Amino acid sequence: MALITLPSVNWIAVVVAALATVVIGGLWYAPFAFGKAWQRALGKTDAELQAMRKNAAPGYVLAIVGALVTAWVVAVTVKAFGATTAADAIEVALIVWIGYIVSQTVIGTMFEGRSWTLFGINMANQLVNVLVMALITTLWT
Repeated sequence: MALITLPSVNWIAVVVAALATVVIGGLWYAPFAFGKAWQRALGKTDAELQAMRKNAAPGYVLAIVGALVTAWVVAVTVKAFGATTAADAIEVALIVWIGYIVSQTVIGTMFEGRSWTLFGINMANQLVNVLVMALITTLWT
């Protein structure tokens, strides 16, 4: 059995793409954007949300690690598809988003009885994140 040879990626682009999505997430879930709707969809009170924020450091670390892993996977996918233009990047982003993120998250949403509003808010954020990652890792070659 042959091992797959992974294409080399621009690690600076991967790191920038990951950090960009951390910033996007911070803005996306802020009260002036989708934060209040997200809070309602979670069914959390202000006090519960404050308690979550007090213990959020491990979550932020995982978010950064997850963003780095996702940015790397997107960069590898960009290379594997031979993407070189913004249009190519958008196509790769849609494939990654629908194929990996939406298709798996919808299952948990359905079987765990989570809010479809919450699903929509989170999936829209993930779409923007993957688009940004794909654009950065495609155009920074």
